[in-house]
Amino acid sequence: MSGVQFKNVYKSYSKKHTFGNLNLDLSLNQIVNVVGPKKSGKTTLLNLLSGVESNFKGDIIIDEHLIDEHTKSLVSYCPSSLMFDMKFKIKDLLNLYKEIFDFDLDKTMKFFAENSININKRLGSLKLKNQYLVQLLLTLGRNAKIYLIDDLFLKLKGQELLDILEIIKEHSSRSLIILTSESCQVCESFASLFLFFEKGKLSKAISKYELHEKKSVDSFSWEVFSNV
Repeated sequence: MSGVQFKNVYKSYSKKHTFGNLNLDLSLNQIVNVVGPKKSGKTTLLNLLSGVESNFKGDIIIDEHLIDEHTKSLVSYCPSSLMFDMKFKIKDLLNLYKEIFDFDLDKTMKFFAENSININKRLGSLKLKNQYLVQLLLTLGRNAKIYLIDDLFLKLKGQELLDILEIIKEHSSRSLIILTSESCQVCESFASLFLFFEKGKLSKAISKYELHEKKSVDSFSWEVFSNV
């Protein structure tokens, strides 16, 4: 499969809030960190790539296809908001994913067991953090070429986050992983590309090698945003 291309992609929400004009090529087999403050365009980028947002100008090309049902089958998306009815039992969600997607049920069941999540429980009976974790594990259980994960570092902490990052790193050997965050510091040890967004525009794209040459990651983030 070829990678992802954005060609003159533009989206307008209002006179004050726009996204674009984005021109960007992304290859597979890497972890990309999309960095920026709130309302900078990070989530919009994921929504466009997943097909959630369809009203835009320009072209988004995945596997040499414009966004369509084929490309949607290649993309697995975990938004920051919960997308399931709280009345669902987790085992029902597992069966649903197995029926709809190319989904590794055995591996996902193992993920749930390792995180002490009882699949016989209803989603609404879990703590908010574990509700997100269920959604995330279902996302990572799909056999996809592109994984989009929004606000991971705001949702999980500690050992749970470290365990998820190990799964993500394993997936990156065969897929493109795109993670959003407000600071590049959280991904500097494992992401290969950093995309800095501000006010709906890509202000800078740098490799991990360029990032590590900088004296301070946090001061670099500030330098990027202050020069937009």
